[in-house]
Amino acid sequence: MIAALRDDGLSYRQIAAEAGISHASIWRIAEGITHRPSYQTGFAIERAYRARRTDAR
Repeated sequence: MIAALRDDGLSYRQIAAEAGISHASIWRIAEGITHRPSYQTGFAIERAYRARRTDAR
């Protein structure tokens, strides 16, 4: 989901702002440093992803 949002032109900071989490968390997940993010973090990223996909329609 992060890669898809990046493909849409969003920076890690923009993704983080939309998800309501730190940009460092987004970066660590995207770079493979964090292998198992918390449920809350994953849900926040998914929520931001779905909002973008819904708005794009």
